Amino acid sequence: MNLPVALRTLATVVLVQLIGVESHPSMTCYVIPPPEPLPGEHQTQAAAPEIRNSTEVSDGVEATDEVEISSTPSAPRYADCSDIVDSGMSGLGVYTIYPPQYPNGLTVKCRGKWIVIQNRKSGWVNFTRSWAEYRDGFGDLTWEFWLGNEVVRQLTSEGTWRLQIIVEEAKGLKRITWTQFKITGDNYTLHVDPLQPGDHHYSKGKSLTDVSLGQPFSTYDRDNDADGNANCAAQLKGGWWFKTCTGGVGNVDLVPTNLNGEYSYPVNYTGQDYRGMRWAGALEFGDQILSASLKIMETMTV
Repeated sequence: MNLPVALRTLATVVLVQLIGVESHPSMTCYVIPPPEPLPGEHQTQAAAPEIRNSTEVSDGVEATDEVEISSTPSAPRYADCSDIVDSGMSGLGVYTIYPPQYPNGLTVKCRGKWIVIQNRKSGWVNFTRSWAEYRDGFGDLTWEFWLGNEVVRQLTSEGTWRLQIIVEEAKGLKRITWTQFKITGDNYTLHVDPLQPGDHHYSKGKSLTDVSLGQPFSTYDRDNDADGNANCAAQLKGGWWFKTCTGGVGNVDLVPTNLNGEYSYPVNYTGQDYRGMRWAGALEFGDQILSASLKIMETMTV
């Protein structure tokens, strides 16, 4: 390879190995925008099985917690994040819990009493993933990840669970909470309690209840949406409970909700280009989502 070609190649695929940064896992990132992923292609490492020390940003406030979870038979076994907090620990970090569905243990990220099922904050992790990857989970529990549809289905199959979604834009945080949430069936159909016009979160949360309620999950290789003209997950990227590829909440919010879309894709709420991280009704038009998380908690543990 001659020198000019080598330099062009180097400029295209320069990689920086980040090692030892306190709040970042060791990972490879692209100095320039990464190439479009191939089906099933990973750009970051898989979720770590257990992390003993974690530094995280909790709802916009940095918090550091020493997580000490022993794997010895005599160690305390907590059923969920609520048990961990009730025992006197902060519940900020990655822990092994032992719900009835996972007697051998399940590693999760806790944020207080909540179990985090999705976390995005920088775009390190590629969320354009296959059905199997969304089913089983991917990413890094200390940073960005999707816990896994099958795990969430198993957890929410018993009891009553809350769902809280937090989206952050330049003007601040938006929180939307539903008092009942679960996913069911082999296609991971979404069930949340419908919000009423008088509810505090109605204007922010209606895109989930009005559009995604009752919808199965879709990925580029498993088209379960209700749009007969396109595969919304393939067109918009990511995986979500899509109904149509153009959203549609009444006659106002024509932006499809997709918190698993491309992180850094330019905001464009006009025309037919609706790619990127979107939450219809939650943000002021024109502002890009900086971070997002989905959290669940069993209500009887509150």
